[in-house]
Amino acid sequence: MLKKALIILIMAVVIVVIIAMMFKSQSSLLTIVKNARYSPTCEKMVPMGGIAGYPIPLKIANGERIYQAFFFGLNPSYPGALTPGQEPQLVPPAIVAELHLDGTALCSRLITSPEIKPLADYGPRFSSEANKLSTGAFDSHKNDLYLAIERVAKFYFADDNGQNAKDSANNFFDQFTYLFEPGLKQFYYELNPDFWQWLEKLTGKKLVEEAVASTPTVGVTKGLDKVPEEARALLPRNGALIVSGGLLSSSRRVIADLDKKTLTFTVNPTPNTSVYNSSLHSDQAQLTNEQAGQITALINDTFTSTNTINQRPVPDFDIILFLARNNSVKVIDSFGPAVGPAQKLYEYVWNLAPANF
Repeated sequence: MLKKALIILIMAVVIVVIIAMMFKSQSSLLTIVKNARYSPTCEKMVPMGGIAGYPIPLKIANGERIYQAFFFGLNPSYPGALTPGQEPQLVPPAIVAELHLDGTALCSRLITSPEIKPLADYGPRFSSEANKLSTGAFDSHKNDLYLAIERVAKFYFADDNGQNAKDSANNFFDQFTYLFEPGLKQFYYELNPDFWQWLEKLTGKKLVEEAVASTPTVGVTKGLDKVPEEARALLPRNGALIVSGGLLSSSRRVIADLDKKTLTFTVNPTPNTSVYNSSLHSDQAQLTNEQAGQITALINDTFTSTNTINQRPVPDFDIILFLARNNSVKVIDSFGPAVGPAQKLYEYVWNLAPANF
């Protein structure tokens, strides 16, 4: 009789646990990240076996609040290729996704600092503590981390530095550093240094000891000092630097300087060579007030648009647009012709080129 009662008690406990798990709060952000790889731009760029990192909140110039997540890999990617006792090693991320709260995901190539350490040094995916978790326990911790990301993001987006924000930031940091990939900490930092600096001010906790200067993530607003040096030397304070070309085609650039009201056109006829070279021959055209106003409007539209990246890549043809408004820069790297307002801007400025271009 006692044995039967014990069995019934155990079954009741199991049922309670199952019911509790069913009603456990699920992260909506986790669903957005899971669906990101199937978006039109991401499904063409994220390699098979690509793993989404944890999303980091980001404020962009038009006031929208979004997240960014990169995709990394493992080597070997197939568990059957591992020898006994061997752990797969991290392959650093090459693709990043902008994640909008309406479910839109835009993927593009990740540009990072040249100071980031070489491939061989990234190590295994998990810390020694996280590596001990069962699959079920890991999934539970992962959902909790995503909920913590959503909570801390609300305080970050609101510029809230109160006690509740501090408690949330501490909770997020502890959960994040328990589950994240230690070898990729610099990549996480570079997704949004402002977020990690805000977190450090609240908690005193640092993700990285010494942060290297990062270059911009594609499609995201950054400071002018984050633009690659070769492009920064050419980019006006207000305006645009647009470059295009490919391995087998000539490269060309146009600089639209709205302060000087000028357009500077340059063509490098040698395929697969830099178009940033300032010694190349250039022709300049003066902008009328109407033309300058039209370019300003197109730059503003492109700054606030999420419809800028080509969803049908064209082989051997890329367009990169650097858009500058004072100290804010948006970088758009399109595989083939851009779309939406970015394409309108590209076509408009080149229609103003001298006849020999």
